Amino acid sequence: MAINNWWGFAAPAGTPQPIIDRLSRELREVLALEETKNAFLKVGAVATFANPQEYDELIASELAKWTELIKSEGLKIER
Repeated sequence: MAINNWWGFAAPAGTPQPIIDRLSRELREVLALEETKNAFLKVGAVATFANPQEYDELIASELAKWTELIKSEGLKIER
């Protein structure tokens, strides 16, 4: 199983769509800047953009992957 590290931004449920659209647009522009790309590369990361739908799909995919692994290995949380 491949394990990838990723970061993202989220807004509270119910955030008005125009705000989501603006945040998405602004983030896409910042991630496209050479300065941003170079800053990520310095720490061994690649800055990529995912629109809100793609980000939702990524989170759902990650949740499914880790849920399956936890169940298949019988892992339990210890407190």
